[in-house]
Amino acid sequence: MALLYVVLVVGTARIAVELLLMPTIQRKTLKHYPELKDPGYRSGSDSAALSMRNTVGPWIGTFSGFIVCLFIPIIGGVAMFLLLSYMNVRSLINDAADDVATAEQVRHILVHSRLEMLVLGVMLTGMSLVPLLGMLAPWFTGGAVCHFVMRRLSAQRNRRP
Repeated sequence: MALLYVVLVVGTARIAVELLLMPTIQRKTLKHYPELKDPGYRSGSDSAALSMRNTVGPWIGTFSGFIVCLFIPIIGGVAMFLLLSYMNVRSLINDAADDVATAEQVRHILVHSRLEMLVLGVMLTGMSLVPLLGMLAPWFTGGAVCHFVMRRLSAQRNRRP
């Protein structure tokens, strides 16, 4: 029952972030990263397969991960909480990177920042369970993911010659 409550709270916050708040949050966050507004970094070389993998991958991973966690005795609930927390951040990465990064840059962030996404997800999920603070969870989640993605993009672009 506790895990179901967590899933419902996080799911409701996720829907609010993705459908309603993310464009506004991204626009406000982008003001802090003027180097990302430069269209010189955008390329038309996005492959359809990579974009599809970045978009559909989280849903397949979440569904199959939940099924696997149901069959793990004793620690299955903890594993499901960690998976939910990770996927809460992972599935918002594409929205945070819209019109800012190419599919290759997004994939680079996803591959090289898995532990950071897990830690951020656990912190945001835990924060969303605090009674009054949880009402602001959609804003905190969207803002944290946008800052995370934009900092990673800035660092990635500054390393390139």
